[in-house]
Amino acid sequence: MKRLLLVLCCLFTCAGSAGGAFEFDDSEAALPVGPAGLGGNPAPLASVQCWRWRTDHSQPFGLAQLASTGAALAVGRGSAGLGLGLRTTGFSLHREVSAWLAAAVALPAGVDLGVAVTYAELRQPGWRHRQLGVIPGARLELGSGLQLDIWYHRGDSVVPGKLFLGLHHHLDTTSVTRLHLRHSTTLATRADLAAEQQLHPRLRLLVGLRTHPRRFALGAVVRAGRRFVSFAGITHPYLGSSRMVTAGNTCSAP
Repeated sequence: MKRLLLVLCCLFTCAGSAGGAFEFDDSEAALPVGPAGLGGNPAPLASVQCWRWRTDHSQPFGLAQLASTGAALAVGRGSAGLGLGLRTTGFSLHREVSAWLAAAVALPAGVDLGVAVTYAELRQPGWRHRQLGVIPGARLELGSGLQLDIWYHRGDSVVPGKLFLGLHHHLDTTSVTRLHLRHSTTLATRADLAAEQQLHPRLRLLVGLRTHPRRFALGAVVRAGRRFVSFAGITHPYLGSSRMVTAGNTCSAP
């Protein structure tokens, strides 16, 4: 039980997916780091041009006690977007509940700015920790299909603060590469590298790598009109593999 609680505490201090709970662009599946949660960049909400929804369920390391379920909704019009989400993780002895509300606006010269207000609550028998936070973020279009993301998640005495950088390179209309870096004063710097390749108008393949510890991810996205379902498996050198399934919609059909 002590080992399980240690794993849960480690998960609580980790960021959400590299794509983030607020990542509502053309990438429907966030690899390689796992379920969407607090810690994502709110700026991409500025590019949402329809009602979008997303729900996911993950089981880290094959343990039902660590199962995580979340849902998010976003809407945008013109140069502004709004989003909100909920997530629950864990079981009766250790549960994390989180929620976020975000807004973003697109500025001239290819700059998107966003801010999210977050709430997280960690529950254990006889102990409860609450955290309110603000996540500012930005996305810059650098030209030649290259995007730069930067956002900051302020911490407290229990959860450390984290600075995130992301580079998205659209090689062509069918392939994308993504690099995400996380820096913290108390956690090891972590890098995630992911690549997406469209094999068919309705099928997209995703592969990814992560450092600290080194992990490998493989997934696929299947689209039917404006709706999609994605599946992903993520390895771990010591704790076993993790599985994730995501469903949602996009603003346009293939």
